[in-house]
Amino acid sequence: MTDLTVTSPLLDGADRMILALQAFEIETDWDYETLNAETRSAATARREIEAERIDIVRKHRVALDASTKRHVAQIEKLDTAIAVADKKLIDYHDAKEAQRREAQRLLDEEAAAARKRLQDEADKLAAKAEGLEAKGDTIKAESAQHQAAVIADAAALVVSQAADVGLVKASGTAVVTRYGFEVLDLMDLAKAVVAGTVPLIAILPNEVWIGGRARNDKDEFNVPGCRLTKSKTASHRGLR
Repeated sequence: MTDLTVTSPLLDGADRMILALQAFEIETDWDYETLNAETRSAATARREIEAERIDIVRKHRVALDASTKRHVAQIEKLDTAIAVADKKLIDYHDAKEAQRREAQRLLDEEAAAARKRLQDEADKLAAKAEGLEAKGDTIKAESAQHQAAVIADAAALVVSQAADVGLVKASGTAVVTRYGFEVLDLMDLAKAVVAGTVPLIAILPNEVWIGGRARNDKDEFNVPGCRLTKSKTASHRGLR
C-alpha cells in the first residue's frame, strides 16, 4: 500500500489488536494459549506495518515523516502491548511452575514418609529376627528376616509421582530464564582474583586506557604489570 490518500487496513486492525492485548486476562491454560496466539498475530502485524512503512518511504520522497507518522505510532503501541502480553504470559507460566513445584514437594514428602514407614517396619522385623536367633528359634528368625528383606525392598521401590498441574505450553512460545551479571564491587572482584578464588580472565585489562597512558607518558610509562613497547613505521604523509 503506497497510496497516501488510502487508509491502511493494517493500521486499523492494529488498534483492535492493541486493545485486545491490553484487556486480556489469563485465568486458565486455555487463556494462556489464546493470548499466546494473539501475541504472535500482533508481532506479525507489527512486521507487516513496518514493511508497509518502509515501502512508503522508498516510493515517496516528500513528507516522509508525516506520511508514516501513524505507522511509527502504531508500531510503538504494538511493541508496548506485546511487552504487556509477554509479561502476562510469563507471570502465568511462573505461577503455574510454582504450583507444580509445591505439588511436587507434597508428593515427595508423601513418598518419603511411606518409605520411612516401610523401612521402620523392616527394621523392627530385623531386630525381632535377631532376638529370635539369640533365643535359638531359627525357623521364626528366618521368617522374620525374610519379611524384613521383602519390606525393605518395597521401601526402596517407593518413588514420588511427577506432579501434574496442567501443561502450560503454547505453540510458538518458550519462557526462558536467561542469566547474566552485574559487577557490584570491582575491588571485591579484584581481591578474589588476587586470592586465586576467581581466575584472572574474570578481569580483562582496559587496553584503551593503558594504550592512552603509553601514548601520553611515552618513556615515563609506568603501569604495574605492563611494559612499554615501541615500534617504528614509515610515514608517507606529505611526501610527493
